Formats: sequence, structure tokens, C-alpha cells
Amino acid sequence: MAKSGDRIDNPLTGEYIIWRTTAEESKGAELVYDQFVPAGGAFNGEHIHLNFQEKFEIISGTGTYRLGGVTQKTTIGQVIVAPPKTRHQNPYNLDKDELHLIITVTPEMGTQTYFETLYGLARDGKLNAHHEMKFWQLVVVANDLKGRTAFIQAPVWLQVWFLPIFSFIGHLMGYQARYDKYSGPAAK
Repeated sequence: MAKSGDRIDNPLTGEYIIWRTTAEESKGAELVYDQFVPAGGAFNGEHIHLNFQEKFEIISGTGTYRLGGVTQKTTIGQVIVAPPKTRHQNPYNLDKDELHLIITVTPEMGTQTYFETLYGLARDGKLNAHHEMKFWQLVVVANDLKGRTAFIQAPVWLQVWFLPIFSFIGHLMGYQARYDKYSGPAAK
């Protein structure tokens, strides 16, 4: 079970997270963590969170992000807020210096488990060649965690309708949204 001050590492990308306030500690109200991103790291596609907000505070380094379809550079001290249902791409690092962010997710909605699973799969060599979850793993995680995220590559309505079907198939193949190995025993 994660607690404030614990660190998780992604050995494939060199990224790491230090939890400030875990999901359990806040009873799901929020998740707060430091993310440290080396050059070329933390790249993800544009997406929309349907039921939670992300806030990114830039502590050091330079990042690039998209919000509402506009690409921008970060500045130290800047706070970027992506409200629910807002198209965005989290800050990523194209610079040579490490990017340090404090990220707050409100409400928590499963983000902690997502990163524990992603970084755990990375440690076990179970990601694809782009350091991403494999398709069936991703659909199970995307469907089963409380935080609903839609990816820009397909219409949101299509994802909402078909994700449960694909997740069911992924479960039949043995994929899970969370693994005790990475996140500790599930709370009862």
C-alpha cells in the first residue's frame, strides 16, 4: 500500500513519481504527487478526462503541453489546469534538463493505480516498443478504473460504448486493471 513519500520508478523512461498525498490518505478526494521527467520523457497523446481535473505545477525544467488544442511551453512556477472534459496533453520534456512537476488529480479516480500498473509493467518488461501499455491491458485499465479518460484518436461516444466490450475480452485474456504486485492488496 503506497503512502506519502514512497517512490515508484519507470526504468524504461527514467521517469519517477514521489507520492505526496495518496488516494487512500485522502479517501479518494485527491492525489498529489511529484513527477520527475528526464529529457524525452512523459510523452502521451492528447486525451480528455470525463470526470476529474488535473493540475500541473511546474517546479523546474521546461516542458511542452497542449490545452484546448493549443501547444505551449511551460515556465517555472506556472500552474496549468485541465478541467474535466477539456482536451489536453500532459507536460512532457523535450529539453535537456529534468522536468519536475507537482500534479494534483481531483478527485483521485484511479490515477494512482494507473501509474503503479504502468511503472510496474515497465519494470517487468511488459510494455510495447513505445513504452506504453499493450492494447488489451490499456482497455482493461481504461474501463475498470473510476477515472474515465477518452483518447482523441476515436470519437468519445464510440469509446464509451465499445470500451466495456473490449475490456471484457481483455479480462478473458487475463489482463487486470490493478495488480497486488504493483499496488499492494486491494482495500476491503
